[in-house]
Amino acid sequence: MTEHIPGIYNYCDRWCERCVFTKRCRIFSEQQSIMEEVNAADESEDDGSEKLLKHALDSFAEAMRLIQNWAKAHGVTLDTDNSDMPERNPSIEAAKEQLVSAGRNYAKMTDKWFSVNSYLFKDKEQEMQLKFDLEIGDIEKEFAELVNALEVIRHYLFFIPAKINRAFANLGWDFDEDETVQNDSNGSAKIVLIAISKSLSSWEMIRQFFPEKTDELIDILMSLQKLKGQMETQFPSAYAFKRPGFDDII
Repeated sequence: MTEHIPGIYNYCDRWCERCVFTKRCRIFSEQQSIMEEVNAADESEDDGSEKLLKHALDSFAEAMRLIQNWAKAHGVTLDTDNSDMPERNPSIEAAKEQLVSAGRNYAKMTDKWFSVNSYLFKDKEQEMQLKFDLEIGDIEKEFAELVNALEVIRHYLFFIPAKINRAFANLGWDFDEDETVQNDSNGSAKIVLIAISKSLSSWEMIRQFFPEKTDELIDILMSLQKLKGQMETQFPSAYAFKRPGFDDII
């Protein structure tokens, strides 16, 4: 049996279909096992609800165990009285709100652009089909590049603000992880920066396909580039973080 890489799922981009480490990811393996059991239940006229419930309860118990271990390590009491909780630096909270909001605004801008310009892709599809029929250029390659750019942009659209939120989750508390490069804030920030970089490249590809839309796309590119710069400023050590598996920590 292939050995799982501890924690590899914490700093991935949640794109299992494109991941080369699925066989070494515990979360992916568990999801596959659940699906196999559900499919087997379907074939045996069992609705699989009991198995799904058991998996859900087991996952909840594991999550609680991890939370309790973390709380014990950081001297935090898990009760309803939060009066002894330290206050976070207000500037960090403000930065979090600003950057999460910027990530959500980018998502809104993107959704609006695709909604308004949906006709472009229908026209481009017809144009490519005509070129393909006439054997003009490498249309299969062009089509694959366009589809990939669209898939990348869509995949990271809401991933970015969600991971920005996580990057700030442990930042600035007295019980934060030791101030080394290898902490959750830097790891989460790094995958945000990777997602932004891939999105920027994909938007540039879209611009090359539709140069007449350059002025509109520049606004989106600038907003994303600004967000990237703000994340780099807020998390200056993020790029140095080594993601298990992806950055050769196995």
